[in-house]
Amino acid sequence: MIVNSGWPSALFDIWCQSVTVCPEQSYTLSYRVRTVSNDLPARLQWWVDGSPSSAEITLPNFGGWQTISYAWTSGAGQTAANLCLRVMSGDGIGNDFALDDISMQATITLRDEVELFVTPLPLVDLGQDVTLCAGQNLVLDAAVPGGTYVWQDGSTASSFIVNGAGNYSVTVTANDCSASDAIDVAYTPLPVVDLGADQVLCVGEAFLLNAQVAGGTYVWQNGSPAPFFNVTTSGTYSVSVTANNCTASDVVDFTFNPLPIVDLGADQTVCSDVPVLLDATIPGATYLWQDGSTGATFAPTVSGPYSATVTLNNCVASDATNITFTPLPVVDLGPDQTVCAGTAVLLDDRPRSYLPLAGWFN
Repeated sequence: MIVNSGWPSALFDIWCQSVTVCPEQSYTLSYRVRTVSNDLPARLQWWVDGSPSSAEITLPNFGGWQTISYAWTSGAGQTAANLCLRVMSGDGIGNDFALDDISMQATITLRDEVELFVTPLPLVDLGQDVTLCAGQNLVLDAAVPGGTYVWQDGSTASSFIVNGAGNYSVTVTANDCSASDAIDVAYTPLPVVDLGADQVLCVGEAFLLNAQVAGGTYVWQNGSPAPFFNVTTSGTYSVSVTANNCTASDVVDFTFNPLPIVDLGADQTVCSDVPVLLDATIPGATYLWQDGSTGATFAPTVSGPYSATVTLNNCVASDATNITFTPLPVVDLGPDQTVCAGTAVLLDDRPRSYLPLAGWFN
């Protein structure tokens, strides 16, 4: 029975029965009980023939079934007794309990002997309710020697593998006695950790990995506890993130390609008739010169700045140089001449700006 024993129920007999007894014999009065409230447990007491016959028993706190036993001895010449189980508590809260299996047992020696064997219930304990992380399994083990089993889904193995949230229960039977237990299993999702795809960058670049999760703690491959990690060199980078007692990880590889080496040389000053070739050749590269041309080399013909941008493996480098062409001096010996023998002719290869004002005369 379920007893709702609030404060108006104090000193209330919840069960009474008149029984035949033998004089001066010892009896065991027992009952199975469990508290069904998280608040104050009830207090029970045996009364025999209208008088208290045992100390008050405070029931165990909220939990499984418990067996409460009391030894009582009948009086001299007594052949009958009125047994009552009385609720002594009257608290305003709590006091609720379930009652079952009220019994009176004794070994009475008269002209015969009776031997009583009590088979214990199988011990079934699936443990406390538990919260797991997504992806974890829990093995519930109800094994009892000689036992048979019926789980909540009808399966009959001695163990059960839990891989999802829910209530799990088993009934175990051994030596014709059965007992049950149940457990609630909840699951917490793993934190979402995604460092992205593997990447190829160029030397000198940097990439900020972000593993931030609300309420998370972090351990990177080098032990750093920050939610972020700045990547500047090639390697494998990993992080473990813990949130709500659950941990998830991710790994990413970074490769840093070297920049192409572009060297157009120092600035040059050359005569206008001297050819100049600027060479930016690197195997496998592409090129872009200052005028938009895309060859590996460039031949300047006029003075000015020249630059090349070279791309190799998606990495870019540039260089520039100044080329100055100096014009050749103007040499003019004049037109062909026919002169008389004995006439002096002056040929002058100096630049015209240096000719004397007066000519040569004979």
